[in-house]
This record gives sequence, structure tokens and C-alpha cells, in this order.
Amino acid sequence: MPEITISGRLRGMILVTFECNPLIGIRRIVKCHIDLHNLEAAHAVLEKMSPSRKQHALSRYLRYCLALRRGDETDARSTLASLATVHDDRNKLLFAAVSEATQYGSKFQGAQLLQRILDKYKDNVPPEIDACALLRCTVRLLYSAVSEANDIDEELLSRLCGIFKSAALFTQKQQKRERMTLDDRLQESRWFEKTSYNTAVQYLKSWPAKYVIDLLHYSCQVSAGTEKYQSEKRVLEAEAKYIQAILYTIEARRASTLCITDIPKTAYSSSAPPQSLAEIKSTLYRNVFAKYTEIQAHRKVLHESYNMGIITEELLDAITQKLIVLAPLAFEAVLFMASTSPTDIPGQAQVLDELSLTQIVDQMVHLNPPQKTYSIFADMILSASTGSLDQDLAKSMLPISVTTNLLAKLISGLRNHPDYDNNQAARWMRCVVQIVLDWRDSQSHQTKKDSTRDEKHLSIVARITEHALDLARSAPSRDYPPEELEWLAATLFNLSIDLYASSPSSNSGSAMADGVEQNQENKHEKKQSGDAVVMMPQFWAKKAVDIADVLAMNSAGGGDGGLLAKVLGERCQRLQWDV
Repeated sequence: MPEITISGRLRGMILVTFECNPLIGIRRIVKCHIDLHNLEAAHAVLEKMSPSRKQHALSRYLRYCLALRRGDETDARSTLASLATVHDDRNKLLFAAVSEATQYGSKFQGAQLLQRILDKYKDNVPPEIDACALLRCTVRLLYSAVSEANDIDEELLSRLCGIFKSAALFTQKQQKRERMTLDDRLQESRWFEKTSYNTAVQYLKSWPAKYVIDLLHYSCQVSAGTEKYQSEKRVLEAEAKYIQAILYTIEARRASTLCITDIPKTAYSSSAPPQSLAEIKSTLYRNVFAKYTEIQAHRKVLHESYNMGIITEELLDAITQKLIVLAPLAFEAVLFMASTSPTDIPGQAQVLDELSLTQIVDQMVHLNPPQKTYSIFADMILSASTGSLDQDLAKSMLPISVTTNLLAKLISGLRNHPDYDNNQAARWMRCVVQIVLDWRDSQSHQTKKDSTRDEKHLSIVARITEHALDLARSAPSRDYPPEELEWLAATLFNLSIDLYASSPSSNSGSAMADGVEQNQENKHEKKQSGDAVVMMPQFWAKKAVDIADVLAMNSAGGGDGGLLAKVLGERCQRLQWDV
């Protein structure tokens, strides 16, 4: 194949140019070699240029064009970085380089150049340039590059998230400037919002979670535009935050395998990134709870939109179902955050307490979830009370009062459920009673008794007992489990004996009758002085007999024919207790 050379006439024109301006003449030679695909010759000419001539803007541009055609990725990157520093208000060379990159390089290289242009303009895009079109073109180039890549390229994904972040910030600034977003601007905003969301959903299972979470965040950050569009945007935001909450939970559960580079950039303030494992896990769980709370706020506003006929009942129900799914995850997050202390996370005070745990249970009950959700909550509460939910929680178990109060709320909420399960409720009631009794047993060896806490715990048991009695008396076909009634009656009577035995009047067997009489005489005085009736032995003996009476009436469901009630009644008479 004959060597490709520059024609004589063109050579003559270049020589004339050399006489006027040698640098221009050299660049024209390079350009001619490039156009004739004589790439090595062009490279040789560029290499012979002096360092000062190589730094000229047009020389840098020619070197970039040559690097693209030669497939020299390293040279293309370094030349691009150099070319981007050229001072040019209109960025003509960079725009020309974009055309070269898309034709002779890759879509990723074209997107890199467009991002450089956007970075240089910042907030001062010339009026003749459509910033939205520039952003949209960059997104499409990056998206195409991502779609065509055989493997996950995290640099590409990071740049894609970066450009959607720029788009979100741009739409926010535009709305502030224009006060009201025009229809064409609204369409642009919605394109960025939905493209970011759809991309995250499309690659939900294949991309690292941090990129999916960030894309969903930027989708929510795009300016909403007109009031007419607000309801539709809130629905889309609820969908995005639902996915984020699930992904944050997954990441929090495997936090021991993560480092700071695995955490979504939108999960924390750039000025205070998490460092330790406790900080990373707390950051992730805080975002779970935050997303759940934000969806609740959206649902509240959308409920008003539903009342006004703006959205359908199906849309509102769909968001309610998402909250039901997220409720156990949010509760898991709250349990973890309630277990952390300032020593675990320096500079971050513990902000979640019993009130937060109680509120989230109340919110869950209000959503009218299926019975399975109640069971999940109960399992988490019981596990947290023993420290078996998570190794991190073992050092900070739920207090007895919190555990029993939360379980009591679950039982009360489940009672109004259409699929109420007596067997399940009875088991939870047993758990509440047993937890308190175990605590009292552990306190029996203490020299200094915590009477205030004991009274509080027994008050919860009294509430649960009343609930069990009401349920057993009103249950259809009296289907409350008889074995649970028998256990509860026997346990409460034993509790009454324990309370009597621990009272000062029972120090000797001979003083038993005197002690009982003294208790009866002081019963009215104790009520007057504010002492709780739950600290009196007779109170629990009466509850035990009442439960045994209900068991006796349940002859068709496995009752004992009144045997337990008779035994307990005789023992009360022996102790001279009027029950």
C-alpha cells in the first residue's frame, strides 16, 4: 500500500503559513496527518514541538484528537485534564472535543467532556446554551456507556450519580430564580426525576446498593415544580424512599463487612462521615427510620389529596401497605439506636427512648396490619429484652418496664384485629407475666429492693390480667386456651404468697394470722396514702380465683370442673383472705 502523503499544493499552502506563523503551520501539518489517518506521522510532529508550543490550547486539542484515534486511553485522559484547564468562556474547544470523542472515542469519554464543561460553567451557563439539554445529553451518554459495559464500572456509576446530583441542584436553583416553573422546565425536571428513579429500579439487584440509594435520593431532590404536580411527586418519592429503607436495612445488617467507601454519599454529611463500625451501623439505621418517617408524612398529605379527589384510593392503599412492610424494619432501627450510647458514637447523643419505641408500635397498630406483623414485633421485643436480637444489643437490653409495656400495647391492638388469635395473645400474656416474675426473682437476693420499679411492673401485669379475664369471658365458644388460664391462675396465686411472705408481718409462722389481720386493717389506709393495691397479696389472690372461676365455666373447652377454683378458695380461707 503506497504511503499517504500531503499533496504538493497543500504543502505549498502550509509553507506559506510557516513563513507567517510557524506554530500555526505545524498544527496544520498535524491536522492534515490526522485527517489522512497518518496517525504516527502526526504523533511524531507533535512530539517534536517545544514544551511551550505543546501547552497551546489548540495543540492540546489536536493531541486529544490524536489520542482518541490511536486508542491511547492514558494519553486521552491526561490530555483531557490539561484541555479542561484552558480559559475559554464559551468552551469551544471542549465542545469540539465532545464531537471527536463520540465519533472516535467512547460515550464515556464524551460524557467526561460534557461533565468538564458543566463543572467549568457552574451556575453561569451562557443564555445561548441550554443547560438542561447539556445535562440530559450527559446522562444519556453515561447511561449508554453503563448499559454497554460488560462488568460493573464503579467510576461510571459514580459519574452517573454525580450528573443526577447536578441536575437536581440545577432544577432547585431554577425554581428559586423563576419563582414558578414553566411547562417546559417542568417537563425537564420530571425527565430527570423519572430517569433517575427508573435507572435505580432497573439495576436494583445488580448494582452496589450505595449507587441505587444515591440515585433514588437525587430523584427525590429534583424540584417539584407546580403545585399541580405535587401529589404525583409525593407518590414517586414514597416509592423511592420505600426502596431506600429496605436497602439501608440490608446494608445495616451486614455492616460488619462494610467500610466508609461502601456507604451511600447521601447517607451522611460530608463534613462528618462515619468511621467506626458503630457509627456506620447507626448511620444506616438512622436513614431507615428517617425514610419510614418521611413516607408517613407523605401519606398524611396524600390522604388529604385523596379526600379532595386528586388521587385514587388504590394509590393511598399502596402507600399504606408499604408502611406496613417497613414498620418492622423501622422498629428494628429504633431498637438499635435506642441501644447505642454517646460512648459508641462520639458527639452524637442518644435521641431515641421508650417514647419513640411506643410511638412506632402505636403507628403500626393504627395501620391495621396483618397478624404476622404483630408477631414480628413481639419476637423483636422479646429478643431485645434478652439481648438475643443482635450482639450489639446484648449490652443494652430493653428494660423490663419497656418490654412489658410494648407487649401490652401489642395485645391491646391485636384484640381489635379481625383475625384475632386467642392462642397467640395468651402466649404473649404469659411472656409479660413471666418476664416480670423473672425480674422479681433476680431482685430477691438484693439487699436494697426497688419497690417503685416493682410496683410499676406489677401494674402492667395487673393490666394484662384484666385483659386476659375480659378475653376469656367474652371469647367465642370460650376458646381461650384452658392450659393458659390454669397457668395464669396458679402463677398469680403464687405471686400473692410471695408478696405475703416478703412482708414484715410474715417473719414467723406464728405471726401469720396477725399479719393477715394487720394487712386487712391497713388496706384502706394504704389506698389513702397512695400505695398501689398491686403490692397487696389479697389483690393477686383474688385475680387468681377469678381466673380459676372462668376456667371452671369452660367445661366444653377443657375446663377442670372447678377443681382449681376450689383449691385456691380453700387456701385463701386458710389465710383468712376475703376474696
